[in-house]
Amino acid sequence: MLKYFFLIPALILITSGRQALSQISVAPVSLYIHSPSNIASLHIANGYNTAREISVAFEFGYLSSDADGNQLMVCNDTNASSGYRLDSCLKAFPRKFLLAPGGSQTVRVQVRNMNGKPDGVYWSRIIISSGEVVEHTVESSGSQSVGTKINYVFRHNIPVFYRSGKVNTRLVPEKVSAVTENGKLKVLASLLREGNSPFNGSVYARLFDSENREVAFHRQTTAVYFNIVQKIEFDLPEQGLPAGDYMLELTYQTRRSDIAATDLVQADPVQYRIKVVID
Repeated sequence: MLKYFFLIPALILITSGRQALSQISVAPVSLYIHSPSNIASLHIANGYNTAREISVAFEFGYLSSDADGNQLMVCNDTNASSGYRLDSCLKAFPRKFLLAPGGSQTVRVQVRNMNGKPDGVYWSRIIISSGEVVEHTVESSGSQSVGTKINYVFRHNIPVFYRSGKVNTRLVPEKVSAVTENGKLKVLASLLREGNSPFNGSVYARLFDSENREVAFHRQTTAVYFNIVQKIEFDLPEQGLPAGDYMLELTYQTRRSDIAATDLVQADPVQYRIKVVID
């Protein structure tokens, strides 16, 4: 049975009241490990003014979507996990540690026991949990003593990828629809992924008028593990556009500003064009 978690544009934290926003930072935001080195590093920093206990764990999961293009996290997908899961082969050093206020720690993540696996890209999620170490007074044998209590207040979830052997990926836009609503162009693109690696890159959306002049542009990161429906929404010019026929061009490229090109499985750019009528 698949388990889904919808992703919403909001940050929900359980805090002790002293801190309204999390100040645990993790870099990079996606971890890439290459064969044969089989090791990479995370940098975790504590921006709080109190000590934090940090733990690092791994679980299988990947981004997908529903039929309306809403992003969701898929867990417990036995079919996908049997072919692509990485979490059981990952080790973190150290796995648990205390971070002093303003302190930082490098965590090395190592891949083990992947011999004999087919060429391809494997993945899971890294879960970094942080909790404040709070001193409190407890009763012990009729006298007072000091104990500790851990309040887990923050979970950071980032993808980890392992690249082994010859890898390839290809994105195929199967169906694209677009409508204008409230000054926005709303696009739904059904995307098929081919190859032995997820597609990780960006989509560049351009709207052209009847004279082939670009009148609107939008760039959006795109990660496709399996087939998805991608939602793309962007603002049209504030002054509005004249009624008429327009051309929407979607260009998918394996390029991202936040990820090194050497970490991305490269693919040829793919373009898809559809006619858009603005009334």
